[in-house]
Amino acid sequence: MNRPEGEGGPVPPLFEINLIGEHADRLHRRRRLARVGAVATAILFVVSGALLLFALHNVNEARNRRMGILRIRNNLATAIRIVADIEKQEKDLALRLEPFVPVMAVRGRRVAWAPKLAALGEAMPGGMSVHKIDGIADGIFGTRKQTSSRRATGSTKGERRLSFSLIYLPSASQTEDPIGALLGQLRGSDRFMAGMDVAQLEASEKGNWDEQSVIFYRGLLRGTLEESTP
Repeated sequence: MNRPEGEGGPVPPLFEINLIGEHADRLHRRRRLARVGAVATAILFVVSGALLLFALHNVNEARNRRMGILRIRNNLATAIRIVADIEKQEKDLALRLEPFVPVMAVRGRRVAWAPKLAALGEAMPGGMSVHKIDGIADGIFGTRKQTSSRRATGSTKGERRLSFSLIYLPSASQTEDPIGALLGQLRGSDRFMAGMDVAQLEASEKGNWDEQSVIFYRGLLRGTLEESTP
């Protein structure tokens, strides 16, 4: 029990309450909470940044896909226009070619004689020249009558013939058969045998030409062209 103030000397306190430890604990807890809050804030910032980047990536991808779809639509529209133009041009071309349809059918059956004559002229040996040439191509205009067998198979055959007569002036230095060598070369020529089947010698005879002894060779190039008919 403390003495009344003013009576006697100083009164020593009987007890003290130390509140520093509790205050220090509160400070430590605050600091820990502050650290935890800072770490949580940093984690939130990192997560927010990642989410932001992911969202931007998705937005960019969506934009690229929209642009790709737009390009595809534009290309499709262009392709549709091109197809429409091509179809229109085809119709216009068909209308323009309609008067030439019979001629085009004849063109498929005709015979190109010029390459054959050029090949014949290039293959002839020295001392040989052309006497006469006669080319015939049957069935070009489709006027030949079909036989019963051809009607059964639904096809027509037109015969193509090239009859050629050659004059040969023999030479004393000539030892090989000129017409045999000529026919061998012609049979191996793609230009001469195109569309043809047989190249052969028909006849040979001696005669006079311009007061000189010559040999006449008559040859034949023959072939058939078979065409299907509906």
